[in-house]
Amino acid sequence: KYEITGKFDEPSLNVFCPSDWSAQIATDADGTKGSIVLVPGSSVKTGTYTFNVLVSDGTHSAATAFTINYNGGL
Repeated sequence: KYEITGKFDEPSLNVFCPSDWSAQIATDADGTKGSIVLVPGSSVKTGTYTFNVLVSDGTHSAATAFTINYNGGL
């Protein structure tokens, strides 16, 4: 789950995934709250993976990253 705070007007969220990963993003009506579901592909092995997140509304931008330790299940 996530919540965007600050000076964002209708923000959009992008998740940049490691190879063979995808992200499904669900947001509320104004785009400030939602959830990110990480989906590993069939070739993903056990290990540590970093995902980069970019939030922008065309005027303001913010970025962050998070790391998960994947052991074959989320």
